[in-house]
Amino acid sequence: MRPHATGLFAAFLLAPFGPATAQDFSVNGFVDAGAAVSSSQRSWLKGGYGKLDDGGSGGQGPAFIAQGVADLRLRFDPAVSAFATVRIAPDQHAPFDVLEAYGRYQPVSTPEWLWSWKLGAFFPPISLENESVGWTSPWTLTPSAINSWVGDELRTLGTESTLEWRYRTGRLGLVGAAYGFNDPAGNLLAQRGWAFDSRPAGLFGEPRQPDDFPGER
Repeated sequence: MRPHATGLFAAFLLAPFGPATAQDFSVNGFVDAGAAVSSSQRSWLKGGYGKLDDGGSGGQGPAFIAQGVADLRLRFDPAVSAFATVRIAPDQHAPFDVLEAYGRYQPVSTPEWLWSWKLGAFFPPISLENESVGWTSPWTLTPSAINSWVGDELRTLGTESTLEWRYRTGRLGLVGAAYGFNDPAGNLLAQRGWAFDSRPAGLFGEPRQPDDFPGER
């Protein structure tokens, strides 16, 4: 994510909530540490073409990984709230990073209708797998290749509105969004192909590109 986009998302997030008074604050997170031994192919996280983010530097030694991730939720009143996900991961491009940060307005719903609107930086609501803290999966250590790519390149910086109709046997929703600052989306697939990433790029970092690819790193 480019610096000017990061500054713009901060302005989006803070603007709606200046006069509000905080009433409720909650934190949900985890700390993860481990070691992995993979093939000798250099990981994409180290500038190679290995498909795993915890691969070595070309040798057979174990790779040690660690991260701490937390969801922060601040509720100003029943309809207005702010949300952010922060991460500490020493081996990432940005050791401290913000994965999501947005404000949400959701008025009291009726038995049949629910409407909400949010503004800021957030992942698109398209995954049935990555629905836990920090765009992680509650079922696997590493998400699928397509969800890894979504986490690295398809974060929305803009606004999104959701309208949901609830009926007796189910519900039907309509989602619309306006976003920008994401023109390079898709470059990673051309440069390194599909890869598995358990720690998506944040707002202050950038996805790692292969060292021998002629372009910006």
